[in-house]
Amino acid sequence: DKAGGLYSLIFSSPGLIGLSSKQFNVSAGSAYRLTMIRQPTDGIRDLLLSSQPAVSIHDRGGNTVSVWQGNVSVAMSGGSPFHPKLNYTGAQLLGTTDGYNYRGSAYWH
Repeated sequence: DKAGGLYSLIFSSPGLIGLSSKQFNVSAGSAYRLTMIRQPTDGIRDLLLSSQPAVSIHDRGGNTVSVWQGNVSVAMSGGSPFHPKLNYTGAQLLGTTDGYNYRGSAYWH
């Protein structure tokens, strides 16, 4: 369930001399979920957030899929004040909405 290198299998049986397999690697599986690795912080109107968000792409086992070649987008929801007739908070997300993908993580700036 965990990607990594230099694994080996150890075989044993009571009364017999055991043995080990040669070392092998286990690669991450296919992309399954996004995981937040850096939360955004509070900001000031018309300025970039002081801490930009970042997410990582993981397989079902929680391993980062560093070879993933997709696109991650961000949108904003919630907030106050809320305008009930427009279903709109009055806030607008400024800056880049598509993350920069690097080795299985997406970053914004």
